[in-house]
Amino acid sequence: MKDLLVEPWQKSSSKRLPNFPPCLVVVDALDEVRGGWEFLNELISTVEAGHLSGLKFLITSRREQKLVERCTALTSDSVCQLEDVTKHNVQHDIHTFLSAALPDLCNTPELKELGERADRLFVYAATAVRFISPGAGGQRLRQLKSLLQAWPTRSASVDVLPIDQLYTQVLHDVFMSVGEPIRHDRLKILHTILCTEEPPVSIPVLSGLTCEFTCDVDVVECVIEYLHAVLYVSKYDGRIYWYHKSFYDFMCDSKRSSTYTCNTATQHALLARECFTIMKRDLHFNICNLSSSFLLNCEVSDLTERISNHIAPLLHYVCCTGLNISITAYLI
Repeated sequence: MKDLLVEPWQKSSSKRLPNFPPCLVVVDALDEVRGGWEFLNELISTVEAGHLSGLKFLITSRREQKLVERCTALTSDSVCQLEDVTKHNVQHDIHTFLSAALPDLCNTPELKELGERADRLFVYAATAVRFISPGAGGQRLRQLKSLLQAWPTRSASVDVLPIDQLYTQVLHDVFMSVGEPIRHDRLKILHTILCTEEPPVSIPVLSGLTCEFTCDVDVVECVIEYLHAVLYVSKYDGRIYWYHKSFYDFMCDSKRSSTYTCNTATQHALLARECFTIMKRDLHFNICNLSSSFLLNCEVSDLTERISNHIAPLLHYVCCTGLNISITAYLI
């Protein structure tokens, strides 16, 4: 906080114009950040101490207990709860978003119904748009109609959340249109993605971790493409992410995701076994081909290059991250 935010901001004060407007810093989905509560606590203390004058912060989060407890100490006008926003305002914003994202469908009654189905959940609207978008205009309309027809209205199915209906439809389209062997492989790929989230993995690494049932990178790429409404590959680091944590929560709850459920304990046990298999297969003495095993790391001038050339990303992930995460998660 001090080195990255407070000191640079204070040092820049002498160079800012007198009429320099306040800057808004947005911190989205704080509940998805490890150590989010500690960050919020430190940020609030820093702001209250007056060290960030001229900065405003907008922080969004789901209602995690520690975060809620910390926010109760703030004034009421500093905290806004989604349930306090009128349904009319939220629905209007959702309809505006849907019309902008799907302009060729903006005047159709189906798009209006989709907005109503979202029931104030932007994640529903955003996921639906990604689910519908790939096709051309006519295909998008058919896809939208198919989505609406697949589930009854909320009033007829009060026990099922709208977002659960949407996620189920996305999965149904990917997994139920193929035979059992392919369905099994696709589902295992998805479960592996869900259990390698810290940090996420690239497609080649994921392919190596799933070699028990498929080692084809093309298969992994196809599954991610099929699940484009909920998964994506970052253009910055080439790793696989899901768009919203609600999808992970849905997949790990057997009451919500039913036959698609990811049993994280079982999956981590399988991943741990696969990590041991890869280590046994790929590790060997003097893997970097050094002239002598008595040399210290600092005495090898091209050590970084040797590591890059001789230790594949899959083996690096397995040894440095994957095994530790899988064993820890399984034991917990």
